[in-house]
Amino acid sequence: MKRRIRQFSGMVSAKAASALAGEPLILEHYGRMHASISDLIKNHLVEDRFAPEEFVRMILDVERVHIVVQRENVDARLAKGDYAAAGIHLLSWEALPSERQQYLWKTMLQGKVANAKAFAITEVCAG
Repeated sequence: MKRRIRQFSGMVSAKAASALAGEPLILEHYGRMHASISDLIKNHLVEDRFAPEEFVRMILDVERVHIVVQRENVDARLAKGDYAAAGIHLLSWEALPSERQQYLWKTMLQGKVANAKAFAITEVCAG
């Protein structure tokens, strides 16, 4: 199920964009998934209501991910999702060199996010 709903945001941390081979990378759920879902369930219990469509919408929202190095994932969690406080600077996918895009696509996106094809690198060979 993860591959069908998890979506890549198109954002990569500067550290992940330049990470040396072997530095652990991670798909970081920047929407604070556990806290958001817990808050929604608490609200539903307090208000004694049942709204499954709201739950589904939230799941889809919080299943969006950025690519970061593992240490940044910890720092973001400690900063309660505040990327500035965690010292995380994000770059757009388009700003990355094609070699880095290819590496990240193969190692972090292919088979792991539903929208991986949108970020695939297609190189045209001159013949």
